[in-house]
Amino acid sequence: MIWTQEQLYLKIKELENGNRPLGTMEVSNLLGISTKTVIDYLKPVNLIRVTKEKNNYYWDRESVLNYITKHENYHYLLKDSPEYVSSKELEEQFGSILTISQIQHILKKNKDTRISMSGLVNKIKYRRDKIEEEIASVKPINNERTFTTLNGTALTLNNVMHNKDYILYMKVVKELGCPKWYVKHLIKYKQLPNSADFSTTDSSNSHTYVHINDYPILQDLYSKKVVFGDRNSLSDFSEEKEPIDRFNNMLRNYSFKDDFPATHNLYYDFVSDYIANTRTLYVYNYVTSLSKTYMNIKPLLTKEIYLYSNKELEMLFLNESLLKKYKEVLGKFLKFIMTKTETNYSTVPVVRTRVYQKNKIETYSREEFYYMYRQVNDINRHLEKAINSQTYCQDWFLLIMTFSNAWRFPDIIKMPSPNLNILNTQHLSFNWFKKNILPPEKSIRLINDLQKNNRFIINKTNALNELFVPTDMTITFATAISLLELFRRERDYDTDTLFPNYIKPSKDVNYFNYMFEGDVPSFSFKKTTKSLLTYSYVTARNMDKHAGAANAISTRLRGHKNVDTIQHYVRKRQIIHT
Repeated sequence: MIWTQEQLYLKIKELENGNRPLGTMEVSNLLGISTKTVIDYLKPVNLIRVTKEKNNYYWDRESVLNYITKHENYHYLLKDSPEYVSSKELEEQFGSILTISQIQHILKKNKDTRISMSGLVNKIKYRRDKIEEEIASVKPINNERTFTTLNGTALTLNNVMHNKDYILYMKVVKELGCPKWYVKHLIKYKQLPNSADFSTTDSSNSHTYVHINDYPILQDLYSKKVVFGDRNSLSDFSEEKEPIDRFNNMLRNYSFKDDFPATHNLYYDFVSDYIANTRTLYVYNYVTSLSKTYMNIKPLLTKEIYLYSNKELEMLFLNESLLKKYKEVLGKFLKFIMTKTETNYSTVPVVRTRVYQKNKIETYSREEFYYMYRQVNDINRHLEKAINSQTYCQDWFLLIMTFSNAWRFPDIIKMPSPNLNILNTQHLSFNWFKKNILPPEKSIRLINDLQKNNRFIINKTNALNELFVPTDMTITFATAISLLELFRRERDYDTDTLFPNYIKPSKDVNYFNYMFEGDVPSFSFKKTTKSLLTYSYVTARNMDKHAGAANAISTRLRGHKNVDTIQHYVRKRQIIHT
């Protein structure tokens, strides 16, 4: 339990006015933790003086008082603390404007600005000012998103969120004990006529609601384990205590046991060995894949698999009905067999892997690229938000570097601190930037100093990198990097780089879309890089005096050691004749 300020004040007064020791249950209730946690965590580290008589623990009252009035413990126990916020409080306060994934991302980024009750590492709260700073830079969810139910009612997310007839699906999952996917699955297959799923590809899964009239339908379907489409009720529900249970469930009707008992036993051992030696959180998914491979092998076998010759295995691998992913698992299985028993084959066929073609990633059109470039370079659009939020400023600088330098992400976040003293500006601060703009000559001086006094060694190629700043971007670049340095100094980070504790966003290209406005295509690091390199190459190629340097320019922008390796990024055929 977390106490209001008034409740916590009364608890402290009770401790101050009493004189007897507290029982374990009293300490448990006061701290909002189980009696087992009290004994397991507090007793060993002697945070609170305790004595034991027979099987009972007695906790010193004064020691308890000192413990809960300690700054971080007090604010942990305080509901709506002005200084700290828990993940639960965050969801309650901002769940209507942020998705669950956005909240989780914010908490992950603030892992170094947390407190926990002393000795209770599993109880965590986060610095409220840091969290609110992050939230200010996050694009809110679209509450006007619509969904038309099966009965034809048009709903908006905003209306449903505030309608007591709709229940958030996570509450239903908790009450029924059904898997999270099941509610969305039933809505998708039109089994819950009044319920709504507002989830999209770029939003959280948390905006799914069950209408109270649909609850009995859901309850009945779940009790019968009814599923639709390609779902398998035997393997998708939670009766599976262990991963091997999924294998057994899926293969009830596909066993080799009668026809090829040795192969059956070997494959069972193969799956068991995989489970025992994997630490992945997705072990059930992998067991599903192993099980499907088993199903696809069975119709093709004519004898125990260890009796196959090299030539027979080659013919088996050439069978068109066996997909590449199943051939890969089969190859591992055959190698596993060789460690367990004598085989007629001595080699395992190699599954040919198709080379991934980087050139599949298209470029933006010239118009799209330049439109996005101008938005990134528009200092008036970004300055206020960059001053108020370190995260926003970091994201802005990442885009500046991507649209001007094509550096890789690990190299950008190693950008060293600039020497702001050479700007020769008195009282340089966030407030200064609210009223002033860096003049061009000072911006260029700062950039020249960075280029002159730093060696940018590239993480991937170990080549010496170059820092390029387009002429029209000098003020924007200098401003953004100066603000990052002010953030670094203000927070006293023990590093001379500008991205301390920065967590790379997910690979979802939509993350940076909040930095743009208007009709702009989804942002992609790879697509932006490819566009910059291609148009830099083409521009130089079409200028007679720079034509010979076209390849070299692209090569240096990406930080490669030679011209040959840059060809993956430059789409010459597509662009030169446009």
